[in-house]
Amino acid sequence: MWECDGIHKYAIEKMPYNEIPKSSTEKVALAVQHDIRPWLVPGLNELAKRKEPLGIQDLEILGDEMTLKVAAIRRV
Repeated sequence: MWECDGIHKYAIEKMPYNEIPKSSTEKVALAVQHDIRPWLVPGLNELAKRKEPLGIQDLEILGDEMTLKVAAIRRV
């Protein structure tokens, strides 16, 4: 809408995934919401590999559809 693709790209470059003090659940939600593609795969990998199961808090942050997708990945 505002044609801020350059600003969006620059901001993503300045916010490396590993330096953001948020949970992997929050990072995946932010990646989907704000089209931050470099965060999506690392976040999903972390969720798929973590020992603790997905919980209510994950569901509240990710939403039904994404939580079900992550749960399906964890089963494989």
